Amino acid sequence: MKKELLWLDRITVYQENIRLLDSLSPHLFIGEIPGLIPINAQGLEELLDLIKSNGPISYGYVWFFEKIVNDYRWKRSTANPVAVIEKRSRLIGSMSVTDNIFVVRGGMKKYLINDRVLSDQLKRLCYELDITIPSHEPVEQLPFFTRWLVELLKAVVAGARLVIIRISVMWRVPLICHVSIV
Repeated sequence: MKKELLWLDRITVYQENIRLLDSLSPHLFIGEIPGLIPINAQGLEELLDLIKSNGPISYGYVWFFEKIVNDYRWKRSTANPVAVIEKRSRLIGSMSVTDNIFVVRGGMKKYLINDRVLSDQLKRLCYELDITIPSHEPVEQLPFFTRWLVELLKAVVAGARLVIIRISVMWRVPLICHVSIV
């Protein structure tokens, strides 16, 4: 049986009396990689905000891993474990790969950082995924695809359960797809 990842149930969003989302009801399951090709960008940022941080809705419900996380009756101020990877990188270019993945993220509580330990963690992670990434290389010197891979690893290490990859295709129409992480 498929496990539910995200369910937007009849989501309607108004902003300044303009209906941005109207009875939107996508249902995503773990292991699926769906895509979304919108006609235009109207409501797209609100949809991403809704998925990431339970933005305000006019009507509907948001379920994340079979638990209700947002409701039209009251705003919840919790964030969902969701990461968005897009063309504009969120990595710090002058810092190393290990620093970007393990240090520059929420939840890092250490004051003294052992580079060797972080390097070993990255090597183990890369070994499990059968990839190679130079651990002490500054991110700005990496090829584009490798930077995206570093952002994906950073999202996994940070605990993201849903990764949204936002790319632009022909005519600047945004394409959104997701990769679920179990």
